[in-house]
Amino acid sequence: MFFGKLFKLKQVYDLLPLSWFQVKQRLENLDKDIISISEYATICAKENIWEETDQTQLIGLLHNLGIVLNFREHPILQSTNILNPHWVTEGIYALLSDDALKVKTKGILTYADLSRILDSNKYPSRRYHCLTGLMEEFELCFPVSHCRAPTFLIPGILPKEQPENTELQGETLEFQYHYRILPDSILSRFIVLTHEKIHNSTHWRTGVMLEYTEGAEVYNIARIKSDPEDKKIFIAVSGRESTRRSFLSMIRDTFTKIHNSFANLEISQWVPVPGCPDADPLDYEELLGLEEMGENTVRVGKLKLKLDLRPLLDGYESIELRRRKQMGDREMEKYGREYDDLVDIAKLAVSRPIINKAEAKMTQNSSEINNFQGAFQGSNFSGNIGGSSNSAEVGGNQSLQNNNANTAEILKLISSMRQTADQFPEDIRDEIIIDIEDVEAEIKKPENQWNKARLKKSLTAILAAGTAIAIPIAGMTDFANTAIDLGQKVGIELKRPSGR
Repeated sequence: MFFGKLFKLKQVYDLLPLSWFQVKQRLENLDKDIISISEYATICAKENIWEETDQTQLIGLLHNLGIVLNFREHPILQSTNILNPHWVTEGIYALLSDDALKVKTKGILTYADLSRILDSNKYPSRRYHCLTGLMEEFELCFPVSHCRAPTFLIPGILPKEQPENTELQGETLEFQYHYRILPDSILSRFIVLTHEKIHNSTHWRTGVMLEYTEGAEVYNIARIKSDPEDKKIFIAVSGRESTRRSFLSMIRDTFTKIHNSFANLEISQWVPVPGCPDADPLDYEELLGLEEMGENTVRVGKLKLKLDLRPLLDGYESIELRRRKQMGDREMEKYGREYDDLVDIAKLAVSRPIINKAEAKMTQNSSEINNFQGAFQGSNFSGNIGGSSNSAEVGGNQSLQNNNANTAEILKLISSMRQTADQFPEDIRDEIIIDIEDVEAEIKKPENQWNKARLKKSLTAILAAGTAIAIPIAGMTDFANTAIDLGQKVGIELKRPSGR
């Protein structure tokens, strides 16, 4: 996030309460790596920060800044209280770089290993559960035993060699992801998230075997492996035909969750040519587009093949699911056209004078949602922004028009914030805009599908920026107020940091 750079700005001390910085400095100068909430409250009290809400907001900001780590809302890690992030990163790095874990135990970690690797003074045994809990939270490992001697597996340091028992029997359903840049963590995180379905403990650094079972019977086995050099991930599912598609869907949903955690990750989806495993695969999105255009076949000129689209696509998703997604895409396109009108309305409605060219520049069409948010699906947004000539229709859709009006207001606020953010210093501007786009992407979903946690996180980041940046910027005075107004409109309470 951008927060780590805010404290480096020369003018930031003029806007945030001095007491906040004094608490920050006290925490940084502590000779402890972990303190309790009560100790933190005592430190705040010494700097005349008495309100619990102020203390909570400050620790949340310091957590986002990376100055401390605090997981007070996590069901397991909340007992760890307030941590020195260097204590965490140094401990985890020592474990991930240990040769014995890589070579001898092949990624298996025990408390005995922690005792061997870590400084016992800095990492006493009573804190081992904290460190392993954080590694689980960061999707770096998963437990393989909860007995008296807890044991964990770290996929990122597994052997690179693919085991011999990874061949699949019979027909397979296959799918591929191609990346412009393939982060190393994608496959290891996938293994962590799907560890309960690992087949016969078969996993390696760039791959895993999974199984789908019903009762005691194994219905399907899947092989998922990555090719870091070619920047591709390959999925193959064998076994019972009636459950292959649903098992692949579960696998793809997990990858979607991981993909969504990356900003601007460029991914394409591909499927093999039926009966021609050595041929170049087909672009899955292209096939879906052809079907939506009413095409019934796809031609593969090199192979002199003409394939029926319907049975090919039915192998991956049901026709009903594809239709629902297509309807969602059409709603998003219509919403994009309506939003163009809203931009024009916003231009006329802005009450404050335009100060400079940067402020006057309207942002790009906001119907283009950030890649990592995924496709806009299931939207029931409809209506005519310009109103209806039919008075009966107007009366019958009053509630819908009210929703549209509220959405128009929210999008106008977002547009205003983006205009101001465009003028931020280059080193933090892009990440501020990402937070704004995250809010916009959530707002464009049906209200009952809003991710309030993501909205709150992004709006808190935006508010912190509006409070901390003191460089003269047109519209900066209204930036933080706009974030607070936006929070109120989506049902999230934000509080501006207290003055000195």
